[in-house]
Amino acid sequence: MLARLWLLPMITPRLPNIRSVHRGRLVLLLAGAVFPFVLFGCGSTPRPVAVHHLPENIMAQPRGAIGLVLANSASPLPTAMRALGIPFRALPLALIPKTDLSSYQILVVDELALDQDVGFAAYASMIDNVKQHGLTLLLLYQQTPTIVKATKALPFKLYPRDVEYRLSLTSPRHDDPVMTSPNTITTANLDSMSMRTHQLVHGGPDSRAIVSANLDNPDSSGVFVWEPRDRGAIWYIALPIAARAADGYEAEQKVLANFMSNK
Repeated sequence: MLARLWLLPMITPRLPNIRSVHRGRLVLLLAGAVFPFVLFGCGSTPRPVAVHHLPENIMAQPRGAIGLVLANSASPLPTAMRALGIPFRALPLALIPKTDLSSYQILVVDELALDQDVGFAAYASMIDNVKQHGLTLLLLYQQTPTIVKATKALPFKLYPRDVEYRLSLTSPRHDDPVMTSPNTITTANLDSMSMRTHQLVHGGPDSRAIVSANLDNPDSSGVFVWEPRDRGAIWYIALPIAARAADGYEAEQKVLANFMSNK
């Protein structure tokens, strides 16, 4: 009996921005272009092939020197930055109090970095640099008890709380540059991040929530929180983004790219 020949139409994949794609996933997409048909056995039905959606055209436009204060050598944050083509310099947490930070425009504090023994002293030094040199400090997700202890003796305060229920994220200030430039953070992006958000924060009287879980009183339920501090500013992101940005997920890559592109 002759085998049936199933001929699938040729599909030419549209390749995404190479900066935000991992090598393994790119090989899978290229395979679809090189082998346009598949031969199946007698009476068989072609098996559907899972195609991963990869972010396209995610841009980053850094406006100055960026320093990364990493939690440890296994942090995914450097991978996420390289995937977006963003140059940076890694800074040891323990040496921050003795480091001249005046040449940096943005300083990124890695997720859970403040849990280390030297975390609080380093954080206090970074806050001083925000005031003196106009530094923008981006504090990525930290555990709730750690935030309380780290900010207790500082003029910049965050008041976090953990939640166990499902949140629905929204942007009361949807025209803020962090939401629009150079990438538009969409409602679908916010919905994606909602599933991984379990902490809400509010800050001092001058703080503002750019993304929150409450339109009626957004500054009491912030997820992206901004506060000006003399010549500089402090941001806090209340959900982990580094690992998913390193893995190529659209929402988290847009968030990281936009924060690195706005001073």
